[in-house]
Amino acid sequence: MNSTGTTIGVAGLGLLGRGIAACCLAHGFRVVGYTQPDQPHEKAITYIDHAISDLIDRVGFDPVLAKTWHSKFEPVESLDSFSSCDFVIESVVEDLASKRKVFDQIEEIVGPEVPVGSNTSSIPITQLQQDRKNPGRFVGMHWAEPAHATRFLELIRGERTSEETFEKVVVLAKRLGKEPSIVQRDVPGFIVNRIGYAMYREAAHMVDQGVADVETIDRSCRNAFGLWAAMCGPFRWIDITGGPELYAKSIERVLPTLCSDNERLPELLERLKRDGVGGQPTGSGFYEYNPGSLDWQERYHEFAWRAKALLDEFYPLDNQQETH
Repeated sequence: MNSTGTTIGVAGLGLLGRGIAACCLAHGFRVVGYTQPDQPHEKAITYIDHAISDLIDRVGFDPVLAKTWHSKFEPVESLDSFSSCDFVIESVVEDLASKRKVFDQIEEIVGPEVPVGSNTSSIPITQLQQDRKNPGRFVGMHWAEPAHATRFLELIRGERTSEETFEKVVVLAKRLGKEPSIVQRDVPGFIVNRIGYAMYREAAHMVDQGVADVETIDRSCRNAFGLWAAMCGPFRWIDITGGPELYAKSIERVLPTLCSDNERLPELLERLKRDGVGGQPTGSGFYEYNPGSLDWQERYHEFAWRAKALLDEFYPLDNQQETH
């Protein structure tokens, strides 16, 4: 896919959506960015400008981008402006009804051949394809924050995704400097979130059981998983630290003691959900935050860039020459 002259519509310019827009702009695509009228574009524009600067300063993208990206970005408040798009990426709130409402509008506006990627983190693509006029053009594109910096992008076929659509999205992913993970079976949560949700549940369960407190569990994960997970993933880690036979025996001992309640959330999570606890943006989550607290979002971005540099060193991308 040649980025010159190709226009990508990004529906939703929240935290991930504006990162997706920045990624597309940095790699030479034109972007039509949609937000609802009550959600001003200024925050997205500021974020994109900062993201482009990051890519120039940290990765070596052409400095000219700092001056030219604005001319390739069209902020809009109506999906009607997607009529000229060659590809659409939906990134609205993670809610089935909200996504379907956006898809209903998109199907009336863009041509039947235009692929539509959904940035969903947990909703099966097959479910999103239901009642669509052209279900074959819908595909899953699960991004990670910060979208313009990470190499991560899960690509998911729904039961009715066409081969042509999937081939196009793989080409686009590589053109955007990603190392796409092809999900072979459309299951809720796909790969990383299925693994992540199992970890979150067990962590909360351990707090409920008095095994350790929140801060201790965070520290343990940071100092263990945080070191090896980026380097090799679970299977390679098993191979180099004892082998499958040894781990299988250990897993057999521990497995019966793990949380296996598939009907209810751990009490810690249930209580926070019931109380409407929203995390750092609202000032309270598992920890308390105030205006003088560290900017954890900014700290994470800095950490992500440094981790990416290590990944690029240890695992060079085959398509890296195409990224800038």
